Amino acid sequence: MKATGNDPRAVSRGLGRGGILVVTAIMALGLASPAAADTFPGNYDLRLADDAIQTYCLTSTFFLEEHKVVPEYAMYWLDQTTQMSDMSQGTCVNSTDAKWYDANLPAGIRGERVCIVVGDIPSVCDRSNITLDFAELDIGSLDWEDRRKTACHELGHSVGLNHHSSGAEGCMLSGEVPSADVQWRRYTTHDVGHINAAY
Repeated sequence: MKATGNDPRAVSRGLGRGGILVVTAIMALGLASPAAADTFPGNYDLRLADDAIQTYCLTSTFFLEEHKVVPEYAMYWLDQTTQMSDMSQGTCVNSTDAKWYDANLPAGIRGERVCIVVGDIPSVCDRSNITLDFAELDIGSLDWEDRRKTACHELGHSVGLNHHSSGAEGCMLSGEVPSADVQWRRYTTHDVGHINAAY
């Protein structure tokens, strides 16, 4: 993995013994936080996606243009903020990694991700179905933001992310989006670290 500006290895280069101790102490404090203690993969089936290139398609259940942009938003931000890449296939085929559906789910369920094909390795999900229930998502006042937060959330499950605890930010927090702030529609630095280390 390459060293980045947030990578402690990049910070500690050229530091004397005292500088390394400070960096080590900062890292130890970070590891003690609740967000750092989560499991990965932490989705319900404990499976990772098959690889870093995630092909996707929108099924024919998407009729409204305003709905179609929501999965595309989630795929774009996975591509832009992690080492994973997205690739739209246009038409859904058997090998598509993430098939998106616009459908009614049971009352109170806003979105879901289901692994539909397990790979040759039991810890890998080759293909996931991701469903968004726009009627449920549009209950409340922040529909635009809530749609995108939930798409980010369900896609996060497809690559192995767990739910966040109530004190953490980011799209992996369960439930309705707390505010219009952008951090609720993105993965946290901690989430990105999990994804980049795995893929």
